[in-house]
Amino acid sequence: MTSKTSFNKHLKENIRHRGWLAAVSWILLFLTGPVYTMLTWESRFSDMNPNSFPGYGQSLLQSFPGVLNGKSALPLAAVIFLLALFCAVTGFSYLDSTEKVDFYHSLPLTRSTWFGISYMSGLLLFLVPYLVTASCTLLLGFAKHLLSITILPDCCLAILGGILGFLVIYHVTILAMMLTGKLITGVLAALTISVYADMVEHLIRQLAASFFDTYSASSFQVLYAISDYLSPFGLFRLLLERSASVSSASGIFPASGWVSTPFASGTFSQSSVSMGGSLLLIFLGALLFLIVLASISLWLYRHRPSEAAENALAYPGTAPFIKILVTIPTALYIGPLMISQYNSDTRWIIPISILSAILLCGIIEFIYYLDLRKLFFGYRSSMLSIFGVMGILCILEFDLFGYDQWLPQTGSVKEMAIFTDNFSEYFSYIPASYLRIHALDTSWNRSTLTKEYAPLYRLAKEGIENAENGITPEQIRKEDVSDNYLVATMQFQTGKHSSAFRTYALEKTHVLEALDELCQDEEYRKSLFPFFQLSSEDILNISLMDIYSDPLTLDLSLEERAALLEAYEKDLLNADLPDMQNTLPVGELVIEIPEYEEGGLPASSHSGYRNSIPGFYLYRDYRNTLSLLEKYGYSLRTKIQTEDVVSMLLTESSAQKADDAIYGDVSYSSVYENSNERLITDPEEITEILTRIQYPSGRLLGRDTNAAYSVEIMLKGIPGSHYYTLSDSIS
Repeated sequence: MTSKTSFNKHLKENIRHRGWLAAVSWILLFLTGPVYTMLTWESRFSDMNPNSFPGYGQSLLQSFPGVLNGKSALPLAAVIFLLALFCAVTGFSYLDSTEKVDFYHSLPLTRSTWFGISYMSGLLLFLVPYLVTASCTLLLGFAKHLLSITILPDCCLAILGGILGFLVIYHVTILAMMLTGKLITGVLAALTISVYADMVEHLIRQLAASFFDTYSASSFQVLYAISDYLSPFGLFRLLLERSASVSSASGIFPASGWVSTPFASGTFSQSSVSMGGSLLLIFLGALLFLIVLASISLWLYRHRPSEAAENALAYPGTAPFIKILVTIPTALYIGPLMISQYNSDTRWIIPISILSAILLCGIIEFIYYLDLRKLFFGYRSSMLSIFGVMGILCILEFDLFGYDQWLPQTGSVKEMAIFTDNFSEYFSYIPASYLRIHALDTSWNRSTLTKEYAPLYRLAKEGIENAENGITPEQIRKEDVSDNYLVATMQFQTGKHSSAFRTYALEKTHVLEALDELCQDEEYRKSLFPFFQLSSEDILNISLMDIYSDPLTLDLSLEERAALLEAYEKDLLNADLPDMQNTLPVGELVIEIPEYEEGGLPASSHSGYRNSIPGFYLYRDYRNTLSLLEKYGYSLRTKIQTEDVVSMLLTESSAQKADDAIYGDVSYSSVYENSNERLITDPEEITEILTRIQYPSGRLLGRDTNAAYSVEIMLKGIPGSHYYTLSDSIS
């Protein structure tokens, strides 16, 4: 039995032998903690008094916990990661030397005791300087008025998150040292284990995007959560982020609906999963992770053979399994990575991945034995690795599981939603901070899920048929083969928390017909247009923009503003969707709302902190809104007057020569070296061009044809340039 005195004696001796690491810890943590905080905040806010800007000061307070664990200070996060690596490697490096192993294990101490001594010394070498420097940072925050007593609990949680983050990497590195017998292989193993789950998660997405025509970036949502909790590096990142963001996230205890399904621009936001959920759940998950790793490491240490020292692997029987687990995902990862770097055809993924597998097998065998004559020693595991890569590529290349042809049965689909690339160009979406404050779903697509999904289901069938005929989203995006098609992402909601996503190339006319059918339901129409997510009480100002592209703030009373919003709502509910696609607006409303800080306070109390949201378009048939604007003394200008133009810069967007109908026979005032750009100052030419300018806006599903010409106009009394496209006729 080992006495407590003996344990403490050897613990102090261990720390003394690693005094250099203690000095490095103090220096790095002090420089990246209080020194970095002081320099950063001094340089950014030396000319500002946070007390003079209530909203701004609140923002500073909410971000302060992040400087204690590295969320808001990347150098500190990097130092925590590296110190965890160094503390574990130096603490158990004696296992890589036969002489040291024989010496330590000859002493009257059990292996469990030696494990505890090395573990505790490494932990103390980080923990003591980290707590002291974090305390210094807190005192600095109080001295600089960047910290208040109200967020002190958040700061303590941030420090706890930093310690847990350290322990995650620390435990992983200890496990790697138990599995290896050389320093270099131990470090490589620690880094590999840390990012392995992240690499596999990214690999699945890369391969799906490369081989499947209907793949959506929103697919495989669960992989984000899995990579956060199963990847040491992901868990490290998650602990730092969430422990320093308690006030702005869901709090310490669980909230309902903690896993969201973002679907903006056809992409799934990883941060929304990482930042969702309760901090308590994350901490408990981290503790379970640490306990499991510590238990495995201790068991391995107890059963570690003494002759494992100075061998690449402590357990030679694991060599073929490790080779296979490393080679297959790495080789498959290299293929898409090389293709993306050189924009090459995806068919090159197959030979590059196979060649990478062959090279990796040789490299790993060399690391095992450091002998070129033994490169083919483990030929069985090498063949399994190479054939494993070939098998996976074969499944993907020929879509043996039918990913692109997948379509759920109507009975299993609860709801469906659609999002097109063109929506992001046409709509101006409400900031997520505003939606969170008003308890609205920050993922726009969830509000567009509909149970009456028959029109969308027809579109999905069409998308599958198009993919089989070679009309794919990649073709539409890269080659622009036809202006009659668009790219749309479909969501199939098959359960309360289960969704599937596919991306299709669809005909615009068919999508427009489906949306028009769906919008006969008023609730769906309201969910489609961002205007209905605004609360009239929050609107600070309304501006009117016409063909001159110069917003004019409307001087309206509260009653007049309410009447105008009501009129616009009525017009929007009665608007014809085909008209929105086939005609251009005559103007638009720009609505100003408060900008909310993370803590939930509006920042609009001081100038410059407001959200101006354009894109609330006005069409000719919006009679209620247009007549009310006329009544209030505001009329829309639909044509720019020649006398208001200073100059024009006309640009030909295609390689063809200028059309005589536009250019005429008039010589230009100046011709640039680029023959596709011409400066126009002649009044006759300006008048001719002005008859063909179009209102600068998108259309609901994008324009049918690309404009051959665009023009940059300088207007009198209006700063800046204004851009328009031209056509022979204006809708």
